[in-house]
Amino acid sequence: MMIRALITCALIGGAAACADQSPVTQDVTQETAPPVEEVVIEAEETAPIVDENAPAYVGLWGGDEASCALAPGSSEEAAIAITEGEYVGYDEFCRIGYAEQSEDGVWSLEMVCDAEGVEYTEIIKVASGEGTITITHSDDDVKTLTRCAGAF
Repeated sequence: MMIRALITCALIGGAAACADQSPVTQDVTQETAPPVEEVVIEAEETAPIVDENAPAYVGLWGGDEASCALAPGSSEEAAIAITEGEYVGYDEFCRIGYAEQSEDGVWSLEMVCDAEGVEYTEIIKVASGEGTITITHSDDDVKTLTRCAGAF
């Protein structure tokens, strides 16, 4: 009979239910840790690190500070982002399939682009200067842009 009583106690409420003691409780309504401060890091401090051997055209390029503050591709005035594999401009996303640098330092980028749902191939020429690039599109549209401050 004693064994049956112990098994019943254990199944119903655990060892605390069988003892004459009350279970231990802790007041968790009090704050035990100081509040966590939210840390905001400015975009300039979180720019991606680019390999020092990356081509000179890799970066975030804009016409002025205002365009550099806009997300690439978000408007006609927004900066253009170029990595070794992608080109992001206004209403166009391109995958760079082939890049070749000529003897005079000008890069030819062969890209497959999607603009407003239409896919096309384009070859652009990119010449780099001291903190600038000049992009010549296949339709002879020429843009000279400046590297955005703090960007990769």
